[in-house]
Amino acid sequence: MKEEGADVHDIKHAENVLEESKIMIPDTRQRLEGALQDLTSYLANVEPQVSGIEELKAAKSAIDNAQAALS
Repeated sequence: MKEEGADVHDIKHAENVLEESKIMIPDTRQRLEGALQDLTSYLANVEPQVSGIEELKAAKSAIDNAQAALS
């Protein structure tokens, strides 16, 4: 934006958005790790009673997606 001669206000706004994003990423990662741990623990306790239901498949898919995102 600076090289393109964008408005100073627009550049400052973009810099603020970037800084907020840098702060949010570690917090979001930490919350995702906590949710992954909670879901994994929960499923370990209830899986025998709920095997075969659609929600179990969705939960396992969510775990796989979260693990992939954290890798």
